[in-house]
Amino acid sequence: MPITDRFGAALLTGLSPGAEDLLSFVPKRRPAGEWDEADAEWLVFDGSGGDAHTVEQRTGQEILNVGPVGSRWWMAEAPQIDQRGPGVHIVRARLKGLLEQTVPPRYGYRLNGRTDTQNADNIEIEGVVYPRVEVDEDSIELAVRWIHIGPRPDVTAVGSETTPPIAVTVRPSGWTSIPDPLYHYPNGWCLISRDPEPVCQGVDAAWLVHDLYHYRYPFSP
Repeated sequence: MPITDRFGAALLTGLSPGAEDLLSFVPKRRPAGEWDEADAEWLVFDGSGGDAHTVEQRTGQEILNVGPVGSRWWMAEAPQIDQRGPGVHIVRARLKGLLEQTVPPRYGYRLNGRTDTQNADNIEIEGVVYPRVEVDEDSIELAVRWIHIGPRPDVTAVGSETTPPIAVTVRPSGWTSIPDPLYHYPNGWCLISRDPEPVCQGVDAAWLVHDLYHYRYPFSP
């Protein structure tokens, strides 16, 4: 049925004030660790001839009964309103959410590596003792992004030894056999920050979580 005909149908069939008719829903899957998106369009009949748009009032809320079964969607920003008659509007909105919820969630990640220069005295390397030694030690960071549905994610693990969800191989330290080493605790993979970003301001139900892990060797000079 053409949209112009549906306007008439909304009025002529006695559609109740506040009724909504979903005209279209076009989802777009984004890479792991990002919100999926969807463009949605409703025909809204508010019955008042005024500006009381029921869909617009749900900005920042979860939008139910749209998308595939099991998907979750939020109206993260105010929609566009196009008035087509007394109390009749077309409402267009960009939604954020998940096309499907998986356990574990889909992780996006970025691996960063650099070297830290460290110095020591009287170190044996390949059978030769050198009075002064400078060594480049690996310094590895792993940034992980993931979607959490529910209350604000727990941050109590920050600062502790935590195995990241992405497996990364790190070469052994060169300082495991030196005399009187400096011991680092915690060591291994450590969660050094967790930044939960809500799907929209004021919503405590869905989060894009940014985790940062750093690998700390147990010993240094």
